[in-house]
Amino acid sequence: MKIKKFIFTSIVLLYTIISYSQNSTVGFSNKSDKKNPDRFRKNSISYNIHGTTQFLGISYERILAKGISVEAGLGILSFGVGIKGYLYKITNDKINYHIGLSSIYCADPIISYSVKNYLPIGATYFWSKGLLISADFGPLGRYDLERKDNKFSLYGNIKVGWRF
Repeated sequence: MKIKKFIFTSIVLLYTIISYSQNSTVGFSNKSDKKNPDRFRKNSISYNIHGTTQFLGISYERILAKGISVEAGLGILSFGVGIKGYLYKITNDKINYHIGLSSIYCADPIISYSVKNYLPIGATYFWSKGLLISADFGPLGRYDLERKDNKFSLYGNIKVGWRF
């Protein structure tokens, strides 16, 4: 029953973020002219500690219109997908706050096979020259596929990458 409440709360929160971003001034503050070296880059490749991977991994993120991004990651014995909503206008050379939802499948034969749902709340800093650093923290719901039990804990992510 706890996992159902967690999933329901996560969906309502994510829906609220998406609705807010569609009706607000969230967007891009930089020119998208390819001749401009300071243009806003919407794609990124990053190295992660946790996040959309269980331990260490690499992820691809694409920022969509109106401050929404989608991410896919592949890591050691895991893969995951996620979506983030940025709370304010996305800008280079400033802190950009976000909240989202990520699902991670972990295939660790020693520990167990599990599915994790993570609600990241954090910040990303986009340098105008392409570098990014991001950190987030939030609740994690873990469902063990072998033992058929649920666990809740806190989870975090540190990401360093390059935008293009």
